[in-house]
Amino acid sequence: MLQYHHSKTIRNLLGVLVLATAASVAIATPNIEKHDIAADMKVSNFSKNDLSFSINNNCAYSEIGIISERGIKVIPRKNINDACQVNPTHCKAQVYPTINCSGSSIVTLTFDVTGQGVISIVPHTDTYHVEASGFNISFYDHWMADTSNK
Repeated sequence: MLQYHHSKTIRNLLGVLVLATAASVAIATPNIEKHDIAADMKVSNFSKNDLSFSINNNCAYSEIGIISERGIKVIPRKNINDACQVNPTHCKAQVYPTINCSGSSIVTLTFDVTGQGVISIVPHTDTYHVEASGFNISFYDHWMADTSNK
């Protein structure tokens, strides 16, 4: 004998809603913007001058500090994230050959702190050579031959 079983419509509907919500969260989680995944930044200064950084038009002394001449400094990722919080995917830094972001900038670096690191290097002088890969940046003095006939 066949019997008709009255289905629990409300219970089934709630089950489907809970399952759909859980699936939506699982799908959306990888796509949530990630602004706090910058790696520590390693700055190698092989030049004869101390360097300072101005990020988003603010001297970033508290976040980055001074990179001493012929020195290497590791800047914690938290400091990079703090300095670049205004625009984490296109954070612009002006680099100066002084301890207080004064004078003329030698290079503009653009960072993507959401994962790529340095995405652009625009030199303003031929006195320095700058190389970058991810969150590793190196500054060098250009060696210029003395062409004067003394």
